[in-house]
Amino acid sequence: MGKVKRITALLLVLTILAGCAAGRTSSEEPTRQTALEPMEEAPVLDYDVPVMTVGVLVNQIGYDTDAPKTVVLRGKKLPEEFHIVDAATKEVVFTGELEKAEYEENTGEYNSYGDFTSFAQEGSYYIECDYIGCSYEFDIQDGLYEELSAHALELLKEKREAVKAADVADICRCLSVLLLSYELYPQVYDAKSEEAVPPLMAEIRSYVEELLLLQDEKSGAVMEGDTQRSQETVWVSAVLAKFSYNYQSYDSTYATVCLQAADRAWRFLEKQGEETEAVLRFFAAAELYRATGQSRYYNAANRLGEALKTEQNNRTLLFGVLTYSSTKRKVDMDLCAELMSGIFEEAEQIAVNAQTDAYLIGSGAKGESLENIFWDVLVLSVIDYIITNQEYATLIARHHDYLAGANEMAACYVPGAGGERELFEGITTSRFQLAGYIMLLTEMMSHENKES
Repeated sequence: MGKVKRITALLLVLTILAGCAAGRTSSEEPTRQTALEPMEEAPVLDYDVPVMTVGVLVNQIGYDTDAPKTVVLRGKKLPEEFHIVDAATKEVVFTGELEKAEYEENTGEYNSYGDFTSFAQEGSYYIECDYIGCSYEFDIQDGLYEELSAHALELLKEKREAVKAADVADICRCLSVLLLSYELYPQVYDAKSEEAVPPLMAEIRSYVEELLLLQDEKSGAVMEGDTQRSQETVWVSAVLAKFSYNYQSYDSTYATVCLQAADRAWRFLEKQGEETEAVLRFFAAAELYRATGQSRYYNAANRLGEALKTEQNNRTLLFGVLTYSSTKRKVDMDLCAELMSGIFEEAEQIAVNAQTDAYLIGSGAKGESLENIFWDVLVLSVIDYIITNQEYATLIARHHDYLAGANEMAACYVPGAGGERELFEGITTSRFQLAGYIMLLTEMMSHENKES
């Protein structure tokens, strides 16, 4: 998206917001014993196992019937088309063309992809290609993302235990993502729930109750034993105010209790001076201003926002910027535009990177960078909500495909609806990652609601 489009989008913001084994090939040869080595009296079973790679990469969990659907291919030689095969009958039910066959110098392979969004028949399938074989099996199922979201929320419940002060930052980042997801897509949560309070908001309240237990009622500070924790206090101030704003329609009395606690936390921070991160104080000030309309919070948000206009690569800033920009109260419009421009630029860069990325997302889940996937989805979801761009919606769906198997390792990192696969196999799952996954699914479900 060019500069002119970005300026137009910013003006709009200000207006709106005020398998099968045949698919595997060996990439390494096992070591062999030479004739010069002495004979062993007993069999030696210590040898290198060949590294097996899958050449036809799909979302192993599956696709919702109405969702974008993409297959990624890699190999020394690629065909011109792919075939979807019914896993039960072995009949070919769809044939599609492959696009973007490009050579990757790093891997010594060609990569291409095929789109089968138009194929929406429920069932179990695999994809078959000449030269490189088959994919793992996958399902196409109506309501799949709803099941996955419910399963991820259950996993989040399992992580709720006696919360300690050391857990506060992780918990608050998680709740910030969940509350933002609710703010952007309340129609999804309300439509899917038969309860008076949607399960997501009920779970957030359970976490909030744990946070309140850590706050000293008199000073407003988060306590660890006899020690006041300033950094954790500013997180709690922001999240309690954000929760209060979103929860008032369900229980105004409890929402008021949380807002008063957020205010006490802020007053404690004022006495401490500038020792906490400015980006967190901006987040808290923006939330408290939106919830109360008090000038003290408005002035603090403006002062802190001005100082953060040149802040780079600080992802927490996203939360405060969105709250400040979306409040219906008076705000500094120029400050809004400058702060939002950074988010637009980040989304554009993700989209540009994806155009040349072998796996269509522009970032990877190697090692600790798995969390980067969820931050990218967060940025894309926000911008797609603001300008409703089909390019971003498709890119978000491809992030889901990547996490579910269309990646370098052909590894499935997301939960199966039936619990058959562990979430993030072999990787410690943070609350933030679970929250990010729930938001990803909700964003995709929001598009289904728009189309229905």
